[in-house]
Amino acid sequence: MKRSIKGALLSGLVLPGLGQVVLKEYVRGYLIMAVALGCMVWFVNGAVEAAMQSLATLTSLEQAPPAAPSGAAFWALLLVWAAAVVDAYRIGARQDRMPADGH
Repeated sequence: MKRSIKGALLSGLVLPGLGQVVLKEYVRGYLIMAVALGCMVWFVNGAVEAAMQSLATLTSLEQAPPAAPSGAAFWALLLVWAAAVVDAYRIGARQDRMPADGH
């Protein structure tokens, strides 16, 4: 399998940044992983807070608008994920063009 495809699939389907790590761009890959995981925590935290708020509203029998997780967290995660896939593909494509002996 071409490195470009392998890198893009790993970053797109498993974890953003994993494609970079497999392609030996360690610093870039771990940095992307850290940012993506931070966005995931931000998003999940917002979703849990919204669920807790909705549960509190249901148990108190009051009418309140439904709570929603942070849209900014979702879009930040989506942007990081898409950028990781494109970056991994570009790194892999550059490596695919290199001769087998590395020169």
